Amino acid sequence: MFPDFLIIDFDSTFISKESLDELAYYTLQKSKVDISVIEEIQKITDAGMNGEITFHESIDSRLHLMKANKSDVIEVSNRLKDYITPSFLRNKDFIQEHNKKIYFISGGFREMLLPVLNNFGISNNHIFGNEFIYDSDNNIVCLLYTSPSPRDQRGSGMPAY
Repeated sequence: MFPDFLIIDFDSTFISKESLDELAYYTLQKSKVDISVIEEIQKITDAGMNGEITFHESIDSRLHLMKANKSDVIEVSNRLKDYITPSFLRNKDFIQEHNKKIYFISGGFREMLLPVLNNFGISNNHIFGNEFIYDSDNNIVCLLYTSPSPRDQRGSGMPAY
């Protein structure tokens, strides 16, 4: 028997990577920055996951170290399809069959989740995450936190960065 609802996390669960780290790696590699910046981003990710800094501090700090834009987000989002964990790949038919009862809640970014999850039949209104806000040149200028975070109570829906 299937439960009324199934809620799944995206980063390091549905996919084997952290999507924001993949965005950082891609943008920093593209701009050929020193490897120490990539290592610093990984340290910030680890500190956030270990509860040493808040979720929002972790995201804000990482985004300040990279200069990502909308085309970078699109490119990395499409690459994330290559990192779907084997157990979810094996159960793709099951997920598609029960997609009306499956929700994804992520501290990641909807734009990066949608291309992967739509491929599994998950509708946009079942995918919850934060959002990037872009300037007129399509550079990420701030974030809209729309996904709940257990470690930081700055407030949902508050732009930051």
